Amino acid sequence: MTIAPALAGSSHNSRSAADKLVHSPTDNYVAGMEYADFWQDKRMPLKVYFHPYEQVPGFDTRYLQSFKSACELWSLATNNMLRFEFVNDDANADIDVHWSADTSTWKDDKTDEHELGLCSPTMMVNEGIDHASIFLLTRKEQKRVGLKAMQWVCLHELRHALGLGHSGREGDVLARTVAVMPVLNGGEMTLDACASEVKLSDRDVTTIKVVYAAKQKLDKIRQKGLDRGSACME
Repeated sequence: MTIAPALAGSSHNSRSAADKLVHSPTDNYVAGMEYADFWQDKRMPLKVYFHPYEQVPGFDTRYLQSFKSACELWSLATNNMLRFEFVNDDANADIDVHWSADTSTWKDDKTDEHELGLCSPTMMVNEGIDHASIFLLTRKEQKRVGLKAMQWVCLHELRHALGLGHSGREGDVLARTVAVMPVLNGGEMTLDACASEVKLSDRDVTTIKVVYAAKQKLDKIRQKGLDRGSACME
């Protein structure tokens, strides 16, 4: 999806909230992302399914809350434009989440040995994202993944599932890497994020707002029945 400047004839006072956001000189990383896409409003709330995790080595039941918290944070960041529902059946799930102790079950032959997570989205022409699968590691370097590291990877991979690429700045959740270190936690050595707190940066929030504000504009174009082939020209 291409995000383009405002139409030259638009007046500042008559712009919608989406218009103002798309064209404002805000600090975001839209221009540097390798891709950007989005979910249609008609798909909300997005149905999230957790694949069976009880027998996964190293799984911590608190990982579930890490993922649910990531959903809540992205919902808040978009003023609830993005909403989620957790379901018990994967038949109609929009996003399915797999936890595993190694990458052998990941459906990607380009997996990097240093990855903690992977997102594999599929798109439909002129419709946006159709489905996303998220893979998360429970163990790395023979250590359980700590809760802060899991919170970071859930936020990061969910953001890819929502349609956004990487940031080039350290400190953004969508930075390509996160610093981790061994941490002694309750007598167990875990691998955890070095950051004192895992949260969305201002740039993370602004970027997803800009992309989904552009989505609102494109949705209005489609609703008018204009030629879909040229819809992105605005």
